[in-house]
Amino acid sequence: MDCVDLHSVSDWLHSISKLSFLRTLSLSSCYLPSPSSSLLHINSSSFLQHLSLQYGNIATFPLLNLWLNQSYFLQSLDLSGNSLVGGEKDIKFLRHLDKLKILDLSSNSFSFNFSELILGSEKLIEILRLSENKIVGSLDEIKKFNSLRKLNLGNNQLSGSLPDMSTMLSLEVFAIGKNLFHGNLMGSNIGHLSNLKCLDVSSNSLDGAISEISFSNFSKLDVLILSDNSLTLNLGTHWIPPFQLSGLGLRSCELGPKFPNWLHTQTKLDTLDVSNNGISDLFPQWLTNLSNLDYLSASQNRIRGKLPNIPSFLNLVDFSSNLLEGPMPKNYSRVSTLILHKNKLSGTISVLCTNISTEFEYLDLSNNFFTEKIPECLWKVNHLYSLNLANNNFFGEIPLSIGHLNNMVALHLRNNRFDGEFPVFLQNCTSLLVLDLGNNYFTGGIPASIGESLKELKILCLDSNELKGSIPINICQLQSIQIMDLSSNHLSGSIPTCFKSLMTKYDEWMPNAETYGSSQQTYGILDSFEESFFDYEWLMWKGIEVEYGKNLRFMKLIDLSSNKLVGEIPVEITDLHMLNSLNLSRNKLTGSIPDKIGEMRSLESLDLSNNQLSGAIPPSLASISFLAHLDLSNNNLSGCIPLGTQLQGFTEAYEGNSKLRGPPLPTKCHRDEPENAPQQGGIDEGWIIWDFDFFVSLTLGFIVSFWGVCGTLILKSSWRHAYFQFLEDKKEKICTAIVVLGAKLKRGMRAN
Repeated sequence: MDCVDLHSVSDWLHSISKLSFLRTLSLSSCYLPSPSSSLLHINSSSFLQHLSLQYGNIATFPLLNLWLNQSYFLQSLDLSGNSLVGGEKDIKFLRHLDKLKILDLSSNSFSFNFSELILGSEKLIEILRLSENKIVGSLDEIKKFNSLRKLNLGNNQLSGSLPDMSTMLSLEVFAIGKNLFHGNLMGSNIGHLSNLKCLDVSSNSLDGAISEISFSNFSKLDVLILSDNSLTLNLGTHWIPPFQLSGLGLRSCELGPKFPNWLHTQTKLDTLDVSNNGISDLFPQWLTNLSNLDYLSASQNRIRGKLPNIPSFLNLVDFSSNLLEGPMPKNYSRVSTLILHKNKLSGTISVLCTNISTEFEYLDLSNNFFTEKIPECLWKVNHLYSLNLANNNFFGEIPLSIGHLNNMVALHLRNNRFDGEFPVFLQNCTSLLVLDLGNNYFTGGIPASIGESLKELKILCLDSNELKGSIPINICQLQSIQIMDLSSNHLSGSIPTCFKSLMTKYDEWMPNAETYGSSQQTYGILDSFEESFFDYEWLMWKGIEVEYGKNLRFMKLIDLSSNKLVGEIPVEITDLHMLNSLNLSRNKLTGSIPDKIGEMRSLESLDLSNNQLSGAIPPSLASISFLAHLDLSNNNLSGCIPLGTQLQGFTEAYEGNSKLRGPPLPTKCHRDEPENAPQQGGIDEGWIIWDFDFFVSLTLGFIVSFWGVCGTLILKSSWRHAYFQFLEDKKEKICTAIVVLGAKLKRGMRAN
């Protein structure tokens, strides 16, 4: 019954329990509702052997425990992809399933110690999948599962060194990627596992050298993922592996400087990742002979020469961050994800129109030397999620066909020579999260349709153009915006007071591989491609232009600098409590800095320089703890600079304000004048009053205490008699002790 929507069927468990001879039940992706509490005492099928509730939206452990505790003959259990949260006590039902051979709890939020995991079928379990949880501990107790054929513990928090694996001879899949393991990989005797078909140890801290001998027993190996460790591969150029791989991940394995020649023997490869390996070679000719390739990454190397001809129907190609040059071959038009940024490529991209794939999803040609207009054929690509042509020499107007890409999530055209009126037709791209048209020659005003149609925008960069007119009030409808850069234009008018509506739907999510439809997981190797999919932006941060990649999701920035804005800074802007950077410099703003500026607690950078601001610096500014960059220079500010460790550390922030006083400026503030400070060597009036009160209190305390005791002894004869009797007893004890001590001393002296 997979993929049958059962969310409105509240008695689903009761109905199933009536099938007393049921052997196999599969309810994957059925959106199961929580069973009613009236079902707590049902009798489920005791003959059930195979149960799959994968992606079933299960979140009620008590009923699940009751049901599974009665499934005595269960051999296969799949609870993966649910919202299950719990520890060891929540999976105690596993101790009763003594016939279980297959267990899949992956993609949940379990948080138990793997070393303390107890299964009722430890000697029988063959397949154990626990990936993508929060499991801790080590693999020291792995030997108790001596029948294991497949073990997947990837993406957890396991740690320690790998134990001796030589006794796990039945193991076919060993996947522990994305954990915290360390130590020598081959020191664990993993090379003894002759039945191994899949080995994934990626993204750990494993080290050591791997030689040809290390692979000598791996004749059945099909998938090998060693990426992102500290491993070194010592493999000869003429080595012929004993295996034929379909998937190979060797990211950051120090393979260079030559391209690994032994790869040409792996004719069955469908996924190959040799990125970040210091390869400074040319692409080898035999690469085109790998006709089964589907995913190919050789990014972050120093590969030179021209783009190679690639096998037909590749799904993903990533040759970014190399030294490739020359034009683009025609057969690249069939790729669905093409990443070529940060090279020296040139010529035309119109070759993509020759036989362009309608399945194109992601095209990144940024940071190259392409020169032409954007080809009209892109409108045929209905599934294009991201188009990045930034930092090239493209010119002309944006073609109307771009407006037909209504599935597009990100459009990057920064730093080219595009011109013409602002492309209003982009309002049709209602799925846009990122729109970057910065550093071009666009004219006209900012259309109100941006706020009305592109309500999901998170990044809007229109800086360094020729835009004019006022900032439309409709832009305040961008409640999900996190970065807005309208700087270096000719915008006029005042700053809208409705800016307080921005960022009210804030979250840390940003476009990534999954956004662009490239979330396929091929043996986990595609995890190493994740970095290529993250959007990146050049932002002015703390006065310096910085490129942000993965950390872009945490940025909250507004930059309206270098325009012709007038009027006062609206006090409403201080309601943006999550804002990290605010830049209003180089405008014609007047009035004072809002007193509530200190409520912007997350500010790390504030630039209000080169305006006509007047009045005092608000004392609340000193309460912003994270402020690391401040520039208030070239205004008409006056008065004392508020005292605060950070504000006194910005030595150049106050230049060009002749009426400002106090440190760090050399001009003294009136509060620092000698007549306003306590006199040296004299007695301060406050201390006189304090001393008088102190001595009065001391005297009264002594009088009350003295007469509280002595007065009682005078008036109460029984207490007086007891008190003096107590003193007399003490006197006798002291005298007796002195006499005894003296006698001891005399005897000691005589003995000497």
